[in-house]
Amino acid sequence: MSDDKINELIVKYLDNELSGMEEPDLLDWIKADPENLNYFLEMKDIWNSAEMLDSENKGGEAFLRFRKRYPASRPSGKLLRISLQIAATLLLAFLLSITWYWLSVRKNPVPQSGNGYAQIYIPKGQKGQLTLSDGTRIWLNSNSILRYPEGFGNDTRRIILDGEAYLEVARDPAHPFFVETSSVTLKVLGTTFNVKCYSKENTVETTLIEGLLEILPGNANIRKLKKVTLKPNEKAIFVKQDNRISVAELDLPRQKSNRLSHQIKKSPIPITQIESIISWKDNHLIFRDESFEDMAKKMESWYGVEIRIEDEKLKKYRFTGKFIYNETIDQVMEVISRTTPLQYSLHKNTLIIRSI
Repeated sequence: MSDDKINELIVKYLDNELSGMEEPDLLDWIKADPENLNYFLEMKDIWNSAEMLDSENKGGEAFLRFRKRYPASRPSGKLLRISLQIAATLLLAFLLSITWYWLSVRKNPVPQSGNGYAQIYIPKGQKGQLTLSDGTRIWLNSNSILRYPEGFGNDTRRIILDGEAYLEVARDPAHPFFVETSSVTLKVLGTTFNVKCYSKENTVETTLIEGLLEILPGNANIRKLKKVTLKPNEKAIFVKQDNRISVAELDLPRQKSNRLSHQIKKSPIPITQIESIISWKDNHLIFRDESFEDMAKKMESWYGVEIRIEDEKLKKYRFTGKFIYNETIDQVMEVISRTTPLQYSLHKNTLIIRSI
């Protein structure tokens, strides 16, 4: 079935004009491929948004972008009118997502100085990005604190981190780069890696993307910890409670896909371990076989809200999915609710989730 015909059937269905003879064709197409279902649901969401727009809003440029994305050779008059409404909605959503991105990602945040150190704090619901004087690039996740000497790079390259960061360390063999956490210290040369080391959490998680990295004891309480050297695509987890460290090899990253979708379901979809760990720096919210309870913790930090799941069974549901268009928390919950028997309500900064 051609793209023209599919678009026509979807529009008819959404406008309650699909005939009894046409309905089986649309249902068969939706069932044939998960991609088709995702496309249909995406069109349904856009349609629902378009209904709130003034029907006279033509949005010519937006329509051209829309047709590029969903090509049709000779759309009917009704399909053209509806497509214009949809295109206007797409343009509005794009502008809102760009605005949200610039508000939530603080580039080159200004450090506060004191006691010979510069300090940068990234609040909940935000992220930060900066470049140090040696050329090292650092992405900071929500609720993270970074400190470094005001004379950084003169003799040594050393930073202190409480939170999560992704680093691309500039290579300088004469001056190793050190990352101090509340428990262990990371020693690197020219390396790309992610480290999650919130002082209130019981673990320090280090994932190496490129180069070599050494994990050293960071305080007197763990001097017996042996040095651990990580290789690319390896992740080390240090458990503070028993001073134990474990290393595991991760699956290799796949090539990036430009496919437009945001899926979330109980059955796995192709998301690598590394992708799920470092996706936050690109403002992508990704879950990989995570319990709803763990997802809630990530979403609390991501959106700067409190989440209460009022059903123990719901906490055990597991999900895999990705949100890559700066979706709001309401949009994320709407997608999750399609496959999960729940209802939710957002009151100020508190999201309450209950079973249906």
